[in-house]
Parts: sequence; C-alpha cells; structure tokens
Amino acid sequence: VKAIAQEAATHAGLLALVQAEGYGKAFVSTDIPIVLGREHLGGAWKFGINLSGTSTVFGLAEPIEFDSDQAVEDLKNLLGDAIDDNPREDGYYPIGGDDVIVLVDPDTGTVRVRFDNDSTLLTKAATIAELSTSYSREMWSSTAGKLYGGINAKFYRVGLTRVSSRLGDISDTSELWESIKNSNFDYSNGVSADLGVLWSGGRYQLGATLTNINEPEFDYPQIDTSNYKDPETIALLQTFDTYVMERQLRLEGAVFTANKHWAINFGLDANEVPDPIGYTYQWATISAAYATDSFWLPGVRFGLRKNLAGTKVSYLGAGITAFKYVNLDLASSFETTKINGTELPRSLMVNLGFNVAF
Repeated sequence: VKAIAQEAATHAGLLALVQAEGYGKAFVSTDIPIVLGREHLGGAWKFGINLSGTSTVFGLAEPIEFDSDQAVEDLKNLLGDAIDDNPREDGYYPIGGDDVIVLVDPDTGTVRVRFDNDSTLLTKAATIAELSTSYSREMWSSTAGKLYGGINAKFYRVGLTRVSSRLGDISDTSELWESIKNSNFDYSNGVSADLGVLWSGGRYQLGATLTNINEPEFDYPQIDTSNYKDPETIALLQTFDTYVMERQLRLEGAVFTANKHWAINFGLDANEVPDPIGYTYQWATISAAYATDSFWLPGVRFGLRKNLAGTKVSYLGAGITAFKYVNLDLASSFETTKINGTELPRSLMVNLGFNVAF
C-alpha cells in the first residue's frame, strides 16, 4: 500500500505537469495566389489556393484519489477471499477509492496493480483546403489620396479529427500511437467572404479587413465517453466539438520613404479568434523593410510580433528577398522551453515563397 501511495503521488505530479506544460503543436501551409496582370470590369482580380494542416496533442489531468487506510482494509478483505458480490468484468477490484484497482490471487497473495483514472491524452488535427476569388477597385480619389475597396469570396473543404486516449485504458503505447495515426477525418464544406478597404496617401496607407463575415461552422467527430466516470472530464471532452471561423477585424498601416525603398509596417487584430484546434490568436506586428531595385542586392526585413491572446508568445523575425523572386523568412520566439535538459525556443516559424510573373 505504501508503494502504491508513492506511485499515485508520482503519477499525480506527472499528470499535473502534462496538463500545464505537456502539449505540442505543428502547422504547415501552402499558399498559391494568382494575380491577373490587367484590370477586368474596372478592377483587379486575384485567385488563390491555400492548403493547410495543423495538429496538437495535450493532456487532461484528473486528480488521483487514494486512501491508504481504506486500501489496507480492502486488501485484507480481498486476501481473505472476502470478495464482494459485484466484481469488475476484468477481475480487478478498487482499493482505497476508485482510481486504483488490483487483481488478487487469494491463494498466493499475488497482487497486480493498475491505475484506473480518467486522465486523458487528447489529439486534435485539422486540414483545410481553401479556394478564393477576390476583386478590388478604386472607389474614390482626391488630391490627398485614393480609397480602394474589395471583396474576397472563399470556398472551404475542412477535415477535422480528434482522438481521446484514456490513460487508465492504455496497456500498450504502440496501440496508442496507432489509434492516433489511423484516426478518421470528418469532412464538410463551407463558404465565407471578407471585406476590405485601403486608403493610400502616397507616403502612407491605412487599411481594414473584416474576415469571415458569416462565420461558417464545421463539426468534429463525436468522442466515445462510455469508459469515463468523471463528469468534469466528460463535459470537457464534449466541448469544442465545433470549429467556428469567427469574424475578425484586422487593421494595418504603413509609412514609406519618397522612393518607397524603406517602409515601416504595422498590424493589429482588433479581436481574438480560435484556430481549428482551439488555440486563440490576436496578432500585433511591427516590421521594417528595405526593397531594392537591384537584381543582385537582396531586400531585407525584420520585425516583432506578439500573440495578445492564448499563448501570449512573442517572436523576432527576419527575412530576405533574393534575386527579386525568392522570399525566405524565419521567426523564433523569445520564450524558451527545455527538452531533455536542452533549452530551445518555445516556437519556430519558417516561410519560403516565390514571386513569378508570366
């Protein structure tokens, strides 16, 4: 019983650590925008294809309850062959509460111990294919500047999946990873639209965009909670079963030099929105860039960005435009984390792009 109590305390500490810090997230995206070189119907047209995928895994910890004194009495009864009339189907019996179960051989006194706890490893993933068409044109002009307006219509094909692995049911880690790898996506379609305006005043510009005006919704597959007994864990697993592309207002601004070689750019999301797997984002950015007319001299840029919601992570980024066609940008978070004793950035981002005219 003393050994079980020590192990229960160790498990409880590890589960709390997993819930607080044990999560990871990956994101990958491919974007192909095609801008027509000539105006049609009095404005500019752009067509786009975007494919993205994101996934995360994190822990939900339920406290382990174990009463050592009660466990001693329960074991005495089991070893004395005084087994109750309602055994579990697998032959295990709870001792000291509901979270520790044992399989007892009264003849030899052999006791096998398992933790039967609702703590869970939850995996979520999403894939999004987006087709878009946008149209913009000049709406008003004066000696002070020009006002442009535009609309972006989007069609979505969204696949969502989530896998709940109850730690009390895991007997083989290979089964755990196989269940995650073989999870099925639920696919559904949706449409949305963005509206934007831009004021260009020569050496400066100001803009605003309202995204996902109609807030399309997409459903996750249901999670089987029949093996769970904790109402709070069940309720938590049954939340976030719908992904809503919430409406967001994005503000932007830029200041240029006379030849527009140097620019300072600002960006701010006026409200936070969730991503497909539940993390919230509200970006604030500031950057400076130098654009060159030379084929051999690269353009450079650097900047700061911070998530004002959710993780609150801050990034320092830098990038170059080489040969006027190749864009490479890197960003690293100021915050760090330790993996196997090695201190590493908490988050890294890389972006590679090509500008092609034809």
